[in-house]
Amino acid sequence: MKCFHGEGKQIAYFKGWYFKHQRKKRTICFIPGIQRDQYGGSSAFIQVITNSETYYIEYPYESFEYNPKHMRIKIGENIFSTKGVKLNIHRKDLEIQGKVKYGHLTPIAYNIMGPLRYLPFMKCSHDIISMAHSLDGKILMNGKTLGLNEGKGYIESDYGKSFPKTYFWAQCNDFKQQECSIVAAVADLNVLCLPIRGCFAVIQYQGQEYRLASYLGAKVILLRKNKVCITQGKYTLYIQTYDREPQELKAPQLGTMNRTIYEDVSSYAHFRFYYSGEKVFDLRSSRASVEYVGVKM
Repeated sequence: MKCFHGEGKQIAYFKGWYFKHQRKKRTICFIPGIQRDQYGGSSAFIQVITNSETYYIEYPYESFEYNPKHMRIKIGENIFSTKGVKLNIHRKDLEIQGKVKYGHLTPIAYNIMGPLRYLPFMKCSHDIISMAHSLDGKILMNGKTLGLNEGKGYIESDYGKSFPKTYFWAQCNDFKQQECSIVAAVADLNVLCLPIRGCFAVIQYQGQEYRLASYLGAKVILLRKNKVCITQGKYTLYIQTYDREPQELKAPQLGTMNRTIYEDVSSYAHFRFYYSGEKVFDLRSSRASVEYVGVKM
């Protein structure tokens, strides 16, 4: 069943979902989506990201099916949903088969865009679907088996016309020290022709959810390729990442997937969170996802 909100409302459009699967040092992410450019050209696609390689598989737009009620995406013979994924990809350079079931999802308290979700001129909007969930299954990729039992997953989505010109994004839910799930983003935006540096961060830690966001008064104190600091009232979040070799990904510009961005799906990262100067946590992980474009050193 084709049921896609946004069709017919504008010519240039994209929508994509990010499904992350991780167990120990091995990570594989899938980005199913659709794109339609300003000239009416359209296609469906699946991007595949691992620790060391990426693939972009294009499909006819007609092969895309979406049921928003159950968040079920079908592209070709591949299915992505809140219950899990079923994969069947065949190309000369890429063979993927597998099935992974998801455990209980952990959504956030309310939409990450807050009141901004209702603004019609936003070029890119964001949804967080699950901060963390368990995995059960395996994926066979180019003859190698990736066992994901007792691994962790994450799901989000983006939609609109274009990714921000400059942004930083980091996500992690796999820490050895304590159970914690974090996602944060900073982006330079143009809202009604005014340049604005927006941000959000959601932290689920010890049964509580913390949120920092521009619409709640959060401010970006520092934005560098490897360092970010966000403050909001008595809260301060520091993020430091450590470069390895990020993979090149395709990203939308006016609906066309012709931009290049960079992501490391298994990066070293350091997260520190404070309340009134008192440490809430100080956590490190070698399994963070980090993505950036246009950010200075």
